[in-house]
Amino acid sequence: MNIAVRFARPDDYRQDAASDGSALPFTGRQLASDQRSVEQDPYFRRVVAAADDKIVGACAIRSNWAGTVQPGRLWVTIDVAPQWRGHGLGSRMLHHGIAEFDSDVAELGTCIREDRLPHADFLAEFGFEERFRSWGAHLDLTTFDPAQYDDLIDDLRLTGISLVPYEEIESEENYQKLVDLNRDLDRDVRSFDPIVPSAGSEPIGPDVVRAGLIVALDEQGDFVGMACLRQDTPGGPIDSGLTGVRREHRGRGIATALKARSLAVAKELGATETGTGGGGIDSPMKRLNQKLGYKVEPDWVTLISRR
Repeated sequence: MNIAVRFARPDDYRQDAASDGSALPFTGRQLASDQRSVEQDPYFRRVVAAADDKIVGACAIRSNWAGTVQPGRLWVTIDVAPQWRGHGLGSRMLHHGIAEFDSDVAELGTCIREDRLPHADFLAEFGFEERFRSWGAHLDLTTFDPAQYDDLIDDLRLTGISLVPYEEIESEENYQKLVDLNRDLDRDVRSFDPIVPSAGSEPIGPDVVRAGLIVALDEQGDFVGMACLRQDTPGGPIDSGLTGVRREHRGRGIATALKARSLAVAKELGATETGTGGGGIDSPMKRLNQKLGYKVEPDWVTLISRR
């Protein structure tokens, strides 16, 4: 079968994933996301591999690293339907996507799940080398019972720690406390800069689900921890955002209680599954999520190619 590699067209965004692994999910939700990327990044390109009327491969190319457009540094994500992996489509799509500004590219970055590395033919061709590993995980919310953490929350309350939806205490003063907390927690986020951006000074971005932003307060009203939910598009998947506790308050179960409360909100909002992730092969946050019932996926491997 002849497979055409070309830039995506609006009428491409109309298919669900094929159950037999012969096609990728490529829907209107992806189109909306790509349109936002075009507005934010002049280097954004979406390349597809099309077999007849089916999209069997997709490649996104962008210069937006860590929230900043950086000409000469391109970040690529490539996905190929399972039945079509190992046929060179990754290389063809990447060549097509960067051809118009290849001479200006100093660095390429990508992130691939560990179990897909053997099929990523373009890695050797473009000289990619491993630099960092991170992890992802998903939780089935239909079987998750937030009530099992009620006793923990009650015990914390007896020690002076209360969990409060930020919406209930929102004020200019408390927003500054939230910003300060966010900055403090961000120092311990394991990341490969600039591929994994820091949370920065804005803890309530447009993707934050405000009802799911839970803060932990001590007896003096100081902010000692937080957990939040994120949703990229209205009606889209709800995932966990930054969860953390100040160093001097760790080891007391506060992070577990915070995340349990935020997950309860996700269930109330109708989510049946939620995702999370973080940097490093082994970390306290990874272990915390496993205890909550998250199923951890194979590692995500960040690779860099210097041109």
